[in-house]
Amino acid sequence: FLYFENIGLVNWDLWMFYNEAARKSVLEFHQIPLWNPYYCGGNILLAHPESQLFSLVFLFILLFGSMIGIKIAIVIHFFFGLISMYLLARHLRFSQLASYAAAFVYMLSAHFSIHTAAGHFSYLAIGFYPLAFLFFLKGLISKKYLFFSALSLAFAFFSASIYELSFLLL
Repeated sequence: FLYFENIGLVNWDLWMFYNEAARKSVLEFHQIPLWNPYYCGGNILLAHPESQLFSLVFLFILLFGSMIGIKIAIVIHFFFGLISMYLLARHLRFSQLASYAAAFVYMLSAHFSIHTAAGHFSYLAIGFYPLAFLFFLKGLISKKYLFFSALSLAFAFFSASIYELSFLLL
């Protein structure tokens, strides 16, 4: 937070590039970002597997710009993951202390922080996984919760989480 405008390491520039091309297409040219003219002489943008156009992240990118929008989205996904893991642990009848521990271990683990620091923004979707599993477990009792489980997985899918989502579904 001290250097909020600075770019991170490894893949931050790639994800900034994808998101800024889409942002520019929407805000400056007032069009649906189907095509990225700045990538290899022109390449797909909307249909790209790592496109975040339909994610919650892109809303922050449109409002605050690519760099600040991504950083705000990281913080929000982090807290969402903490809360959803806590709720899952409470549903599984963990004690309150154990539920806090499960949430902290899940979101403060190296898996989330290292991938985020390296600019793998598709890993932001792991904040949705405990909630999807919680609604799946509740859906075994009442079918109305299966919709919310599917909705959580859809949020993860549209966050460009194609690889991480396949690991979860296995």
